Amino acid sequence: SFKGRMDRIVLNDGHGELNLYLLPYVRPSAIRPFFPDAEIDGPDQALAAVLEASGMDPSARNVLVSHQFFIASGRLPDQCDSETSRAHVGGLDCMSAELLEPFDYVALGHIHNAQKVGRETVRYCGSPLKYSLSEAEREKSITIVELAGKGEVSVRTTPIKPLRDLAVLKGTLESVLEESEKRPELKDQYVGVVLTEHAYEPDKRLRAVFDRLLNITFEIEGRKSDFGEIDIDIVKRTDPKELFEEFYGKYTGKGLTDYQRRMLDKAMSEEGSH
Repeated sequence: SFKGRMDRIVLNDGHGELNLYLLPYVRPSAIRPFFPDAEIDGPDQALAAVLEASGMDPSARNVLVSHQFFIASGRLPDQCDSETSRAHVGGLDCMSAELLEPFDYVALGHIHNAQKVGRETVRYCGSPLKYSLSEAEREKSITIVELAGKGEVSVRTTPIKPLRDLAVLKGTLESVLEESEKRPELKDQYVGVVLTEHAYEPDKRLRAVFDRLLNITFEIEGRKSDFGEIDIDIVKRTDPKELFEEFYGKYTGKGLTDYQRRMLDKAMSEEGSH
């Protein structure tokens, strides 16, 4: 946790001292109490206060290792689906990469996609594996940084191939199953499936084919299986059978059949008798 100062680790090599400064993810509200006399109205002022208090020697070799969010020229980093909903990534707690000029290299974490932030020596290393379906087509890599004398930094990336890759299949259940027959390599990969129509017990049929099925989502007529926020008062006032029918309709794009209604009535009757 942040204690008002960046931790510093000093290493030595043939070029002299190398200062590693460590900055965890911290919001301006957590920095402000440590600098009561500073005017901290946002993330940039908060970072400026922390850097000034560090007593950093700009003529020395300095490296920052941080889990903070940084942007260059107001541009957000390239993110995957699982990251875009975070409010702080949206700009509220992002700090300006222009303030990182005193550092020879800045090693950033958290964002899944490897990328630079402004200059080449400010980089998110990215995750070594694909943790979101939106990363299926992205190449993963290791960032290799070599530091010589002051200001002498070389950066290169080396692609890495995971033991098991990630594949995304989209279509009807039958078309996905047909695709699995054409691509036997999918059996050893992680697989995410997006179904474009309702199917009966798709998970059972898909898990029989894919050993490493990650998830199944529905995208029917352009609608994703995302129901947003739920109003609990409406839920309390609505008949449970109506709620189930509405849920089923949104999820599948279809209404219940007469047989399904009878099964629902039977299940609710049995539940009510307990």
